[in-house]
Amino acid sequence: MKRIKSLKFKVWVYLVIFASVILTLLWLFQIVFLQSYYQNMRSKVVLDSAEKIVSSYGKDEFFDTLELVTRQDDLSIFIINSENNLTYSIDQWDIRDKILPFSSIVQYRTQMINSSNRAIYNKVQEHTYTKSGKPTVNETLLFGTYIGTPTDIKAMIFVYASLDPIGSTVDILRSQLYRITFIVLVLAFVISFFISWQISRPITKITKSARQLGQGDYNIAFEGGGYGEVDELSKTLNYAAEEISKVDSMHRDLIASVSHDLRTPLTMIKAYAEMIRDISGDDANRRSEHIGVIIDEADRLGVLVSDILDMSRIESGSAYINPAPYDISIRLAELMHRFDALIERGGYQFEISIEPNITINADSVRIEQVMLNLINNAINYTGDDGRIIVKLYRTDKGVRFETSDTGDGIAAENIPLIWDKFYKVNTSHKRAVVGTGLGLYIVKNTLELHGFQYGVDSTQGKGSTFWFEATV
Repeated sequence: MKRIKSLKFKVWVYLVIFASVILTLLWLFQIVFLQSYYQNMRSKVVLDSAEKIVSSYGKDEFFDTLELVTRQDDLSIFIINSENNLTYSIDQWDIRDKILPFSSIVQYRTQMINSSNRAIYNKVQEHTYTKSGKPTVNETLLFGTYIGTPTDIKAMIFVYASLDPIGSTVDILRSQLYRITFIVLVLAFVISFFISWQISRPITKITKSARQLGQGDYNIAFEGGGYGEVDELSKTLNYAAEEISKVDSMHRDLIASVSHDLRTPLTMIKAYAEMIRDISGDDANRRSEHIGVIIDEADRLGVLVSDILDMSRIESGSAYINPAPYDISIRLAELMHRFDALIERGGYQFEISIEPNITINADSVRIEQVMLNLINNAINYTGDDGRIIVKLYRTDKGVRFETSDTGDGIAAENIPLIWDKFYKVNTSHKRAVVGTGLGLYIVKNTLELHGFQYGVDSTQGKGSTFWFEATV
């Protein structure tokens, strides 16, 4: 069953069927239908020639037309006057007395008058014998019509065409077709097998390579087969293998990073909970400090879970926004208070410039997440001076939000990659103050859902400025 469904077998069968159909048509048209086709062709010649003769009757070119159609179409033509006498003939085979005796002319005249189309059309058979004494039948086509009216016939025109016996021709063709059929079928079997093998071979190799890819061998190379479609497929699969390899590598990095981000806060939560239980339970100040650490670490876990859920929605295509007008100036000012503790305990310096009364049409929750992620990114990668600049102001195009740091900056070749999921400029893990490392990927997709422009301007050794522009 598997072999019957294979491409090689189906191509082989289709080509053999195609050859069989061609041979069948040859037999039908060259043997079965040859006689009727020949007779139909000669009938059409007779009718067309008669029409030309009738239309030129009485004109100067009449006799020229008679000679022309006689010579071109191998015909005999007879013209009978109103008194049933022959007035003109081109009798190529000396047949006038055989097919047009006087009694027949009178009979044909009556048939023409009684005919609705003013004409007669007969097939005449003549039984003769060959030189060897073998009986044979010669057939002729006879078409007759008249010029004038039924009561005043000026002339009758008879056009004769011989139907040559084609039995011997059919026998020759049949003998040839027997040989041709055998040769074509043998060639069809051999050539179709070779073609099917040539077509299926590269696909079989690609299938084998695909199995290796499915088993995790990302270094496999898909080879083309000299056909445009197969070459394109192999290129696509090679590209897919590279991308899958990258995703798998980034997936492992993500698991390592998330495991680290999960383990650290969980360890600290457990450690500080045990400290509260064993040491600071009765000391209100120390207990409050330890509880604050537990809350901070729980917040980190919440942000991590939220980012992973957001990434899952983006990957599944179920992420959506609910845009509505709101004052982004007020919202950003409120968000900045979240970093007061960071300023007090971490020694960070925030330079904040917020232009008041700026309203945009956007999903307030999603844009808040974007701004927080960009601020967290600046916190994570700013220089030793801990300086972060946050700006919100109007432009000619709308509203621009910026966060700047004084860190190491980003190399030009890495800038297009920083928005990808799992990508990290520095492969060594750096624990974020707040965040999970998925922030920029979420920022990119959220801003694209809004249709907002975004980007980064970075100089190595001087820091980076991330920004987006929203329409008012």
